[in-house]
Amino acid sequence: MTAPATEHNRQHWSLDGMYEGLAKKTLDVWVKVSHEVDFRNLTWRNTAYAVALSCIIKAKQTRDLWP
Repeated sequence: MTAPATEHNRQHWSLDGMYEGLAKKTLDVWVKVSHEVDFRNLTWRNTAYAVALSCIIKAKQTRDLWP
């Protein structure tokens, strides 16, 4: 399924390209959380929160902003 390009972050993405990007990001995060579940010995939910918070902290340190 191909649709007109959509502008996101000043880049033009087709609908298929957006779905592919979302699938890649979702898989990357799933892998990160699955590794952390074993390492931290937490539930999947708590580990997902911990991973999400670490991403927010990293973004704040990198950009010196609070999202």
